[in-house]
Amino acid sequence: MLNIKFEEKLELIKFYHCQEEEALKLKQEIDEEACENYDTDYLSSVFLEMRYFSYVEDYKEKLDNITLINLFLKSLGEPYTKYMVNEPYVEHWQKLDRLNVRLRLISLLTGGTSGLTLVFYPTSVAENFADRLLAYIGEPTIFLASMFQDLFPPQFPKTGSYTTLSGSGYDLFRFPCTSEGIIFISENKIGILWCFGCD
Repeated sequence: MLNIKFEEKLELIKFYHCQEEEALKLKQEIDEEACENYDTDYLSSVFLEMRYFSYVEDYKEKLDNITLINLFLKSLGEPYTKYMVNEPYVEHWQKLDRLNVRLRLISLLTGGTSGLTLVFYPTSVAENFADRLLAYIGEPTIFLASMFQDLFPPQFPKTGSYTTLSGSGYDLFRFPCTSEGIIFISENKIGILWCFGCD
């Protein structure tokens, strides 16, 4: 990887809004269920952002996933970047397979385990949304989650016991509340689904 500055890397890659009908429907459904987040003036309780990405023509190398994620997050602009931490703590996020990311998506969308805002009810609605989102993203895909599975299965069900890595919700945003999310990277798409708590 060339030793170039972060700002210069922004010139190596372009992000484009996903405009397919299904992508727009998925985002619209999240936006319609989102409610006001009292810790900010502009961000809602949950958001979904997806982009296509491509490298500039004369650039032959691929960026590592952490750099790609940081460039994507920076490209979102305001209001997101207004509340992001200066250096998002994504290096130690957990990598999930498709089965576990589906379970985690459903948990996030139904309130999670950390006091997150309920997005979809009943659970079948969240399951349908998770399946459609995963189908749209396609394969192969890398999924990174800002939480890890609890190491004490006797205490909690194995499929539902997750904790944020930071424990305070400061992995990505500067809020005094719990927040959790998932970032995905496919061959030419990158996206984020993020939920905020109400504590």
